[in-house]
Amino acid sequence: MSDQPKTTKDYTRESLRTLEEIKSNGTMSLRELEKQGNQIREMEQKMDRVHDSLTLSSKLLTGIESWWGMAANWMTGATKDAPVTSHPSLNTSSKPKSGKQSKQSPNRESLNLQPPKDDIDQDLNEMLRAIKDIKSMAIDMGTEIDSHTDSLDRVDRKVERETARIKHANLRVHKML
Repeated sequence: MSDQPKTTKDYTRESLRTLEEIKSNGTMSLRELEKQGNQIREMEQKMDRVHDSLTLSSKLLTGIESWWGMAANWMTGATKDAPVTSHPSLNTSSKPKSGKQSKQSPNRESLNLQPPKDDIDQDLNEMLRAIKDIKSMAIDMGTEIDSHTDSLDRVDRKVERETARIKHANLRVHKML
């Protein structure tokens, strides 16, 4: 490295490299958040299937516990497999809103703009575009994280509800034994 002091141009170029690295990390983070969102939605669907299974199990236990319960199950068709339902708030066909992640910042050539009078102005314009892209990514991340929080809260409530149902079913089985 030379002993010459850094110029403004050197600092702006270094800042541009740092901003591009931040954008790259932001894009990777958005992709990871999207994967996590998909995993959370799958967990919620599985909890819905657990709910359906426990409903059927409860009806079968009622039939085992008494003849009247068995007759009621037979008359209502409770022993047939219930279809797996999905929580109404789930929309598996739509993907998380993170459209900004794949958007690349336009470079000088793709904009067909006349270059600014000097390189520093040009670098500052690129820095401004990069900062706007990073801001947009941060907003998308916040939205995605808020969505994850809501989904995880729903999953948590479902887990608590089904855990209580499992404990109750276990008590019923132990009582029969």
